[in-house]
Amino acid sequence: MIFGNGIANISATTYVPTSGLGARMTVPARNRIVVNWVILAAASVALAGALFVYYRAVTAPPDKKRGQGRGFRFTVRTAPVQRATLTPSIPLQGDVVSNETATIRAEISGVVTKVLVANGQQVKAGTVLVELDNRDRVLALRRQQALSMEAHAAQVGSRTTVAKAQDLVTRLKKLDKYKLVSAESVEQARIGLLSARAGAAQANAQTALRYVELLTARQELERAKIRALFAGRIAKRLVAAGDRVAVGAQVVELVGGAGLELHLYVPVSATNRVHAGTTVRYRLAGRAGPWQQGAITRVLPMVDPLSRNRTVVVSLPKPPGGFTPGQAVEARLSVGRLAGALVVDTDALTRTGDTWVVFTVKAGKARRVEVKILGEDGRRIAVSGNLTAGQPVVVVGNEALFPNAAVRVVTPRKAAPQASSGSGSGSGSDRPAAATR
Repeated sequence: MIFGNGIANISATTYVPTSGLGARMTVPARNRIVVNWVILAAASVALAGALFVYYRAVTAPPDKKRGQGRGFRFTVRTAPVQRATLTPSIPLQGDVVSNETATIRAEISGVVTKVLVANGQQVKAGTVLVELDNRDRVLALRRQQALSMEAHAAQVGSRTTVAKAQDLVTRLKKLDKYKLVSAESVEQARIGLLSARAGAAQANAQTALRYVELLTARQELERAKIRALFAGRIAKRLVAAGDRVAVGAQVVELVGGAGLELHLYVPVSATNRVHAGTTVRYRLAGRAGPWQQGAITRVLPMVDPLSRNRTVVVSLPKPPGGFTPGQAVEARLSVGRLAGALVVDTDALTRTGDTWVVFTVKAGKARRVEVKILGEDGRRIAVSGNLTAGQPVVVVGNEALFPNAAVRVVTPRKAAPQASSGSGSGSGSDRPAAATR
């Protein structure tokens, strides 16, 4: 340290020992030696790692060695081609329709006082569904009853008058034989009888008119109660208490009848294959339940102008459980029978342009085989091509395959037993390949 003018100055150099190795070595020199030793240690570790990797590569079993041309392989699963008898079918969509469907309308105008049914309620024929305000019609009925009674009384009075006139004419005729009365008196009695009879006829007509008016008033009062035309189920209530309805206003939608119908929509390309008696299988859309068997009962002559589909009807006198009007159904229309056909699963088919192909596996390589679809029945597709029964075709992993691609076939594990719920083929995948791909 150097002191001058009372101010301490510190040298830029650090402390230097006066003896030993440190006396001859500065701080920067020591740092370079440390760095060199670190680099040497890192190089040693890298060399040891490289020697270990080389040793493992040399001593590894032959089936685990890499770099010998195996490279990347597609993992796939296969299923054998089957030879079976197939009943081709066309997938159809449709609806469950009631044999009888009616929109109940008001026959008179008025205010709704009561709605006596709920949506989905089962009703019998004649059940009161809706009541309208009937106070004015009750008064009108009572007035007609009074008028009818008045007309009836007038009718009875006219009959009495006729009887009296008839008696007078009879007595005057007897007196006229003895010349006890004048001929003029007899003639006046006859005219009185004719007049009494005319009055009686008019009273009879008036009574009949009042009776018709009374019946009309009763009918008007009865129309204030809107009833079910037939036994069925309430599909929808269209009014509520307090609503004012006009003549012809919709009040309730009612569906019923002894059975149901299926309305299936057939594409125009298949209309020449449908006729009464053609077998169809059907079930509720989106359900995994069993297929039901039925037959077409009639073919409607009109074609829908929008979809260009023709509607066919399948009658269900005894509908399966769960079928209600308005539900969607899926169906399959049988269009023939293929005996001894080569059958593959729909997942085995892929499309290349306008060509359908399947992939087989030979010597660890994918082989593409062009096929032609002959018919389909759900997931089972009948094909023709260079295939043989029992030959495995790829059903999983074939989306990205190409000819001569390296593949590795794996066998799926056996799943634990589960309760039958239709999960294998019914969750919307039960469609022909031609329609979904």
